[in-house]
Amino acid sequence: MREDQIVRYGRQILLRDLGGKGQERLLASPVRVLGGGPALDEAITYLLAGGTPIELAPGVAVGGFLTGAELTALNPDAVPSRPPVADLLPHELHSEVAQQVVVGAGVAFRTWGLGPYFGDFGAGSDISERAIQAVAEAHLGKGPKTALSELLCAKERVLTVPELLEKISREQDTLPYVARELINIAEEGDEVACSIIEHAGRELGANANLVAGHLGLSGSDYELVLAGGLFRSSTKILVDPLVATVRTVSPDVKPIRLVRPPVVGAVLLAFELAGVPVAETAAELIFSGLDDSLLAAPPERL
Repeated sequence: MREDQIVRYGRQILLRDLGGKGQERLLASPVRVLGGGPALDEAITYLLAGGTPIELAPGVAVGGFLTGAELTALNPDAVPSRPPVADLLPHELHSEVAQQVVVGAGVAFRTWGLGPYFGDFGAGSDISERAIQAVAEAHLGKGPKTALSELLCAKERVLTVPELLEKISREQDTLPYVARELINIAEEGDEVACSIIEHAGRELGANANLVAGHLGLSGSDYELVLAGGLFRSSTKILVDPLVATVRTVSPDVKPIRLVRPPVVGAVLLAFELAGVPVAETAAELIFSGLDDSLLAAPPERL
């Protein structure tokens, strides 16, 4: 990054879950924005301020408190553009646009998504940090023994837990990511791993209730889509406490496990908004053409 970019994004770069490499990825990952209404302006403002280049889909009109000049001045690194409708056709699906933000005419809401330091519990980063804590406590006799000790030692290529903790303490900007492996160990019956995954499920359920409340969905039979790398596993250890927590507020909620990456639905929605006919086989064709960068493989480190 240039010196002026380091200054502009300095506060974000200091976040352990982002860092310099994460900021570089944001700068190189355009987002196509669909929808309309007041929430659109807010979404664009935060995306541009964070360094994410914006592509306004055909037909999107930006109004409210943001003019074209203000959008450009907000961040010169992420000047919004408007691609032609042709960019939405199938032969262009392998473009650099890896994600889309759909903002309806009503209300949009999301949690921070910045990790446990900011109260976002239940994600892979939170699970991995709790695994490290459990290993440290087990070694001291403060907590029960767990197979997570062997997992993390093998992951970090060390022989003992003291070596592991020494290494992690010196590399806190890149902690080991073990969420997927931890689910496997939980499935094998490790009580510590189970408790961590169950806690994550309850926290994710609490977040779902929070979002549903802001969107006016609490108590309804809305569809709860389980999306993300952790839900690729068929485990119920994560899903059951999540759904149970949500059903304390919305008893008739309908959990749905996402079988394809969200980008597939975003592309289909883009077709719809652009007036492009979509065949019944379109979703499978799009999915088969995705490269690894769009399949959101879990990171090796946080």
